[in-house]
Amino acid sequence: MYTLTDSFVRKALPGADLVLYSSEGSAQPFLLTGTALEIFRALDNGSSLTGFSSETLETVINFLAMERVLKPYPTSIKQETSSVEPETLALWLHLTDRCNLACDYCYVTQGRRRMSPEVMDDVVLALEQDFARYPLKKLLFKFAGGEPLLNKEGIDYFLKEVRRRFNSEPLRVVPSIITNGTLISSETVEWF
Repeated sequence: MYTLTDSFVRKALPGADLVLYSSEGSAQPFLLTGTALEIFRALDNGSSLTGFSSETLETVINFLAMERVLKPYPTSIKQETSSVEPETLALWLHLTDRCNLACDYCYVTQGRRRMSPEVMDDVVLALEQDFARYPLKKLLFKFAGGEPLLNKEGIDYFLKEVRRRFNSEPLRVVPSIITNGTLISSETVEWF
């Protein structure tokens, strides 16, 4: 059996979907929808999981455990833990589903969703909790999408917030971007 950890942040989105982020997992926000969201809510409320197939339950629970949103119930067996604390935190931000190209080989489903400033604020809040917990020296951001430069306002907002809050001497903030390159300008080059 599993229980929810206290090391993740959640943000409800319009339409009842949920974004989760845990610095102890992949340190990437992820969206829960459909059956995965139902299973998470059942775990969160202590409800029965009998309405789900065992294969679906196993997949969702393994993913949530890997992301450190779930943990096994404590046992009396003492487990060894590492005393090494992380010095680098890497974060992947999926800023938009939109793209300005229509490549037939692309795996990204084109949609209209884009990361809002409110979700970015939640990510920054979670990062503040990480910095209070660990002696981090490097913060790596990778902006992705669709085409992340279609959300230039989001990149600008997020980088300003991060640099304002975390640009201290021992900490290096290192942004990067996955882009098709068609929207690169002198302004965007300055960000990186």
